[in-house]
Amino acid sequence: EIATALHRAWEEMEERADGFALRMDEPTPEPGPLAAVGNGWEMLRVVATPPPWPRSMLLGEVVMARYAAVTPALVLALKAQMEMRKVWGVLAHARRGEPRPEEFARCNALRVEMAFVVDAVHEYLQRDAIEGELARLRGRLADEDFDGMVAAHADFLAAVELRTMVAAPDLLAAYGAVMVVVAQFAARVGAGTLGELATAEAAAASDSAEFAAAKEHFVVKLQQSEPHADLLARLVL
Repeated sequence: EIATALHRAWEEMEERADGFALRMDEPTPEPGPLAAVGNGWEMLRVVATPPPWPRSMLLGEVVMARYAAVTPALVLALKAQMEMRKVWGVLAHARRGEPRPEEFARCNALRVEMAFVVDAVHEYLQRDAIEGELARLRGRLADEDFDGMVAAHADFLAAVELRTMVAAPDLLAAYGAVMVVVAQFAARVGAGTLGELATAEAAAASDSAEFAAAKEHFVVKLQQSEPHADLLARLVL
């Protein structure tokens, strides 16, 4: 989508013979706290019409490696969201027809608390960190020459790295710790057999305490980082 937007902006520009500037001396970034997934080149296959300049001039291996480092933060939130929906279905089915509505009450309360945090993080990453920055990038591309496009895209990518916490390893690690507890709880619930639910209910108190501690640490790290005020406001409601 980014490559397509850049291509469209290029088509609206007048050709400039001196508008090309190779940037081959950028260092390869170090792996972040979340493992990168591939080098990202496969994402460029969605561009139906190739741009009139080599893609590597703007979306080279270094740039795609940075995109790949950003991706896991969003994928982690999406995965946690899917797990919470699965847990909801399992618990809803387990309670159906039961004579005791308080059955698995601790699991249900913990699921609600986890789902609130997971949904807030996913909405922030998807809408504010990615879609919001992409809209700003599109607004800048209309009036830029090639060098201007390079600068606008560099600003966009740096902003996305900042908003997705990739640029702050301590904050990213705190976010990952929250999602680890979410995955741990979802694994306990499993397929929803009576044995799994009994184990999950028995462990719900300790899971809840662990989740509360991880969330508190995450919130503290957010408070120390001004660009994430929108996410912080969602979490402390």
